[in-house]
This record gives sequence, structure tokens and C-alpha cells, in this order.
Amino acid sequence: MIPLDRERAALASLADKYLRMAELRRSHGRGMPEADPAVLRALARAFPGALRELDRLPTAEIERREQALRCAALGGPIEPWMRWLNGYHATLRAALHLRARPRDEDLEPHVVAELASDHAGITIDTALVVRVRALRAGLVGIALEDTAARFGVTVEQVRAVAHPPR
Repeated sequence: MIPLDRERAALASLADKYLRMAELRRSHGRGMPEADPAVLRALARAFPGALRELDRLPTAEIERREQALRCAALGGPIEPWMRWLNGYHATLRAALHLRARPRDEDLEPHVVAELASDHAGITIDTALVVRVRALRAGLVGIALEDTAARFGVTVEQVRAVAHPPR
């Protein structure tokens, strides 16, 4: 568990993600040109998996999530899906970080886990490091499984929030 003040800050950041997504959706709906690729890359770098949400979620759901997260960040109730989604983004961010740093393969897994934890903002264990090192594809699956295990829920529950159906 992360301290409540850090968790609320993370939820505010997630709310900002959905605000940006809603703005992208609205500007496109007004006939504006496609989003700037640099803007999309920045969103994906900060919140891996967000572009899939942007592609799949209806605008009303994007706005609902933004409002619910904003309320939680300001002291309101924190719903389980919020923690799952924050954990999913952080885990996938850590896994991508691990994948992008092949020079760390000479380091012990516990050292790499500490580096990945610092990067992701959550505690990454050595088991995740070992799994990512052994896998050459499928980081999304690892992130879904790790997040589900972290929160004691099913992969399907996390997937429904992080990878909504079209």
C-alpha cells in the first residue's frame, strides 16, 4: 500500500489523464485535425495503455472517470478500479522501463527492482524483473497479471478497466 497522500496525488494525475483524453476527443469532434503525435506519445509514456482507452472508451465514460477520480483525489471515496488502473499503468511503466534498459541485465534482480520502483512510483518485486527479462513480448499481459495479484482481483477485472471493450 502507498501512503494516502501519495495515492490521492496519483489519482489526481489519473484524473488529469482523463481530462486530456476528453479534450482530445472534443477537439477531434469539432473537426480539428488528428491529435499531434507528440501529444499522444507523451500521454502513452506517462500512462502506458491510455491510447487504447482513448480509442475504446465512450466520451461519457472518459468524463465519468475524470470526475470520479477528481473527487477521490480531493478526499472522496476511492473505488477499487481506481487503484487497479493506477497499479496497471505503474506496472506497465516499470515493465517498459525494464525492457528499455538492457544494460541493467548484468545487475542483480533486486537492484533492478529498486530502480524500476523508483521509475514507476510503486514497489516492483524481483519476480516481475525476472518475468520481464525472460519475456520478449507480452508486457501488457504481465502488467495485467501483476496488477491483479497486487490487488487480489482477477485479471478480467483489471482488463475490464484498463482495456475496455470497443
